[in-house]
Parts: sequence; structure tokens; C-alpha cells
Amino acid sequence: MSHSRFIVIKLKDIIKTTVFILAALILLTTLIIFLNKAVFSEARYTPGTYTSVMSFGEEEVTVNVTVNKNRIKDITVSKPSETVTVFYPLLSPSAEDVCSKVMEAQSTDVEVSLTNPVTESLVLDAIRECISLAEK
Repeated sequence: MSHSRFIVIKLKDIIKTTVFILAALILLTTLIIFLNKAVFSEARYTPGTYTSVMSFGEEEVTVNVTVNKNRIKDITVSKPSETVTVFYPLLSPSAEDVCSKVMEAQSTDVEVSLTNPVTESLVLDAIRECISLAEK
């Protein structure tokens, strides 16, 4: 004589299991896509140091921007001559302020201050020129 066995599974348990499996698959797929983009993302910049020159009459001030493939590593502004310092006394503090803002944001989409917008705009334009040379 054969004995039949019945297995009773509640529909509620089947739905719960299906939802958990789908959620796990979605999470796993999202994680794979995110990690794939982070590891194999294309480089934003050609690594190197790029230079731009700001002219103040006959005097020049050089801006150097050093980048690696995805980040702005360093921004330096050459020390202005005494003539530039006399006629543009806010150049050095403005340059330091703009450089720190760009380094923090890793972008040239930063706001210039209302107290010294012209000088900061000059420095920011020079940095933008360097970054446009570095971009792929």
C-alpha cells in the first residue's frame, strides 16, 4: 500500500520568498553596475601639469594645474612680481581662495566672492583654461 504525502505551502510564504529573491537580484545587479563604473570608468583628464598665463600689462603670472586621470591634484599660482603686487594687491589672496575652492569642489563651477569678483574671475578663467587643456 502506498502512502501519499501532501505538502501544504501557504501562498503568503511563496510571495515573501519571491519578493526577497527579486530584491536580492536587484541589489546585486545595482552593486555590480556601480562597482563596474567605479573601477572601469574612463579617465576625465590626461595626467600632467598644464599651464596658463595671466597678463597684467607687461607682467605675467603663471597658473599651473596638475591632474591625474580623475582628479585635480594641485593648483599653483606663481608669485607675482613686485609691480603686479603693487597694482593688484588682492591677487595673491584671491588666487589662494579660488584655488582652495576648486580643489575642494574638484570643479571650476565655484562662485567668486562678492568682495573681489574681478580678480577671482581672472584666476578662475586661467584655471579653466588649464583644465580644458587637460580634459579628454
